[in-house]
Amino acid sequence: KRLCGRAWTAMEAEDREWAETSDRVATLWGAIPMGDGNAVSFTQEGHVNILAAGGCMRTEELLVYQRPPPLGDVAEGAMVDDHVVVGRVPRAARRDEALAELAALEEADDATVAEAPGDVGVIARSVRAYERVGLQPKAAKSVRFADAADVWGASVYGDVGVVRAKTSVLWRAYYVSLSLLRLKRTTRGLARALYGLWTHVMT
Repeated sequence: KRLCGRAWTAMEAEDREWAETSDRVATLWGAIPMGDGNAVSFTQEGHVNILAAGGCMRTEELLVYQRPPPLGDVAEGAMVDDHVVVGRVPRAARRDEALAELAALEEADDATVAEAPGDVGVIARSVRAYERVGLQPKAAKSVRFADAADVWGASVYGDVGVVRAKTSVLWRAYYVSLSLLRLKRTTRGLARALYGLWTHVMT
């Protein structure tokens, strides 16, 4: 009360009574503080747990760094705040049909959504999982049922089955390499940075 009057005033009467009785309070952050060594790990684990509680992140569909990809038609993973769902569909599949199926699932009951198959089912469950905890996916960053997209620092071209470094990273590597070839000299630090850039492009 004495050290943080505003926070004390904002508490519910029941919580204030509990604090007075127990003589215990705790400071809780509504965000992960920048610079914390474990901030990324805490954030990613929290994100994954929210999705798993909603029926997503199933073991047989999990896409994990440095592990073989899932064998089925759906792969799902999370990298910090990016949730990625990849589905293998017939070449004739249409985006508008998938969006209509998703819209129908958004109006369905929990049991129907829990059993919905494919990538549409995973996305429907994830939307509901976010809603349960008061989160809303950012529309500007959401890409749904697209043949091509940039995710996790890579460009994915589903229509031809290719995953590679983003185009902007490729051009950066080309440009720096050509500039150094024209100069015909470099420093040890610059050469090391260029090797790192090409390692990113090739892996």
